[in-house]
Amino acid sequence: IDTGFCGLDQIIHGMRPGNLVLIAARPGVGKTAFTLAILLNQMSCKRNVLFISLEMPKEEIQERIFSRWSRLPVTVLRDSHRDDAQWQQILEANRELNKMANHFWISESANTLSQIYRDARRLSAKEGIDLIAIDYLQFGKIARALKKMAIELHCPIIALSQLNRGLEARADKTPTLADLRDSGELEQAADIVMLMYAELADTGNPTDYLGVPI
Repeated sequence: IDTGFCGLDQIIHGMRPGNLVLIAARPGVGKTAFTLAILLNQMSCKRNVLFISLEMPKEEIQERIFSRWSRLPVTVLRDSHRDDAQWQQILEANRELNKMANHFWISESANTLSQIYRDARRLSAKEGIDLIAIDYLQFGKIARALKKMAIELHCPIIALSQLNRGLEARADKTPTLADLRDSGELEQAADIVMLMYAELADTGNPTDYLGVPI
């Protein structure tokens, strides 16, 4: 499964069923936005995706997705005073996203590993899942279990993680595997690790640097 970012896919050659893919960054860099962009790319290809989040409510996730697809900032979506062009973008995005809605599921109630597994397995059996993304607070401690789940469900799992705070104190802030929280567990379990670099966020959209702006 390609991410939809051509430059990145040339490096990782896509995500294979059973892969555990780690996306890690310091807060505010854009790892959630980047992950949602990947999920949107899959939805546009009519693949079924599941997003499990303990970080934000379902409504905020939906808002972010609508913002990315419509190419309008969240602040514009929340503002009742919009010009005609913005209204047209909103209406068009609404039509397009409605066509893809039956390929996207959000779970915000899975608070434990067993609940994550339950939700993913049930949906996989009912609908068939092509890609799962998990935004989980203590990812490092469950990395091996998620790898096993990816193999069992025969789909890639993307897991979001934070980098250690010590990275910000260095002169060279380029992240390395050692900056991962619970790095030993993660290195053993993950097939692909993507470390997002804060200084690439100068445009306000880190994904612009991956070759295909979303």
